[in-house]
Amino acid sequence: MPRLFPRHALLALCASAALTACGGGGGGGHDEAAPNRTSDVPASAQQSVSGLLAYVNDLIANKTNETSEPVFLGDATLPTSDTTEAAN
Repeated sequence: MPRLFPRHALLALCASAALTACGGGGGGGHDEAAPNRTSDVPASAQQSVSGLLAYVNDLIANKTNETSEPVFLGDATLPTSDTTEAAN
């Protein structure tokens, strides 16, 4: 039985090395071919509160699920309203 121990150890070492090589590299989900991209938020959603609400409602209704990529906000400046009552 002692002769099998080195084979088992070698097998375990190879298996752990193979599993380690498979892990990581999850990627950021962002397109590396577009390095100048600053945001996924369209200009219409950054110009007015109503445009932002329309964009968010469209995201909720048509473009999001459990497997969709997150929206890249980047340097988007989202509008605010001083006249609209806050929703509680």
